[in-house]
Amino acid sequence: MTIHVCNRLALTIVGLCAALQTSAAQEKAGPDTLRGTYVRLGGRGETGSDGVLYEPSSPSRIALLFAHPGESNFNHAAGREMARRGYRILMINHADDVSPADAYAPSTSAALKYLRGLPGVEKVVIITHSGGGHHMAFYQNAAEN
Repeated sequence: MTIHVCNRLALTIVGLCAALQTSAAQEKAGPDTLRGTYVRLGGRGETGSDGVLYEPSSPSRIALLFAHPGESNFNHAAGREMARRGYRILMINHADDVSPADAYAPSTSAALKYLRGLPGVEKVVIITHSGGGHHMAFYQNAAEN
């Protein structure tokens, strides 16, 4: 099971790197061509979530979802930098970092549904760092099983 997950992660990273290379021509987009939109994802109480969608003027068919519990992700550099490279990226804020990972699954599902509903989006890649890793691994496992 662990090897299977590691292989999937490696393939996802390779795919993301390949997508980054194919969008190199879009790197010329400057900060003035980016648009930020507030997105309400819902949820209740401490597990309520919201997000900011960063979009370039000419977005890729791949959209990104970024989350890390317990901190504001709206101004994380990944949002602006990935949008400058041609990707739509939804930066999710979760209310706390003490709730179990399954508490965030509804808002993650809502975020994925939102991104998949955007015109031109063919694939959504979930990215995160540090404490967000267990949250995204949980969601991937729940989605597959």
